[in-house]
Amino acid sequence: MTLPNYLSFALNFLRFFGIPLQTPQTSKRTKIFIRICTIFALIAIPICGVLTFIAVTARYFNEILVYVQLLIIFFTAYIIVLEVVLTKAEQLRFWGFIKKIEELYLDGSLNLDLKYKKFSRYQIRRIVGMFIFTIAIYVFVVSVSRFFEDTENMATNWTVTWLFYYYAVLVARIRHHSHILVIQILKMHVEFFNEDLERMGKILKLSINKDVAKELDVIKFRHAYLWEAITSANKCHRWSQLFNIAEDLYMFIQSLYWTYICLKTNNFFSACKCLIFALPSICDIFHLCYSCEKLHDEADKSGSILLKFLKYRNDSISLFTKNCIVELTLQMHHEKIRIAVGRIFTLNMAFLTVISGTLVTYLVILIQFL
Repeated sequence: MTLPNYLSFALNFLRFFGIPLQTPQTSKRTKIFIRICTIFALIAIPICGVLTFIAVTARYFNEILVYVQLLIIFFTAYIIVLEVVLTKAEQLRFWGFIKKIEELYLDGSLNLDLKYKKFSRYQIRRIVGMFIFTIAIYVFVVSVSRFFEDTENMATNWTVTWLFYYYAVLVARIRHHSHILVIQILKMHVEFFNEDLERMGKILKLSINKDVAKELDVIKFRHAYLWEAITSANKCHRWSQLFNIAEDLYMFIQSLYWTYICLKTNNFFSACKCLIFALPSICDIFHLCYSCEKLHDEADKSGSILLKFLKYRNDSISLFTKNCIVELTLQMHHEKIRIAVGRIFTLNMAFLTVISGTLVTYLVILIQFL
């Protein structure tokens, strides 16, 4: 059984909320479900955007930041769905390389079924937990607001602004978690790859040159397939995640701005609400960058494992084997496993730190002029 079969619940959950992910050998029923979700998202997002703009005009006609926020959120949500639809070939290519990696384990060296079952259960808990956390935060904010704001305004928020607005926000959040799913799939296979390298160390000492060449060829193919899968994954998330991350950072900086304004006017409840409202987006972008960091760390171990063979087993390894290991090390150096968005940024904790620090600096400068 292939990995998409184990992840069917998680994939369908993501599809239901506007991320129509493609997998190979899907059933006719699943294809119909994907088309329905795609059409609904492409139609619903613009309609929800227009209705939300109309709903907030009466209250915020002089607040430019509110319109900028709505424009960014609905534009990003539409870009997300559109990119998922247009990258169908790259999505299938990604799963094709994962399938090729799986076929290299048919010798029984790794129990993929057991690994996939554990991975699938973890992903279900993670995605459902994210959804419950998101809904709990938004329901809490809306429910508490009903006791502090006037009924007429809350009626507008609840029926239009909140309902349609959070649909677009949820699409963006789900996209983050579909990206995290892909990253963690790749991390899992990089871990398998490193385990193979460790096992290979025991074989090198006792094997003849012919066996060593065969074993190293298999490992080369595994790394090449991993790198191709990474390339396809980056293409599938190139622009949607760039806009999505920009949206999260904008929401973060705007929440800090409104918190400052509310504290300045002694409106402590609204200040608390602004901070709570930004919490899901902050958690998502941190989780995304942290997952990328762990993937990069795991990938960097591969070269260290190979160099360790040369350092500590130099006398027991033949010259032919040494040359093969050096060649494999050079391949890993040129085929680096990195998650990037927009052809510009490599996602990791350093990226998050630099961007957050820059935004906070500009916010402080802005506040000085208020």
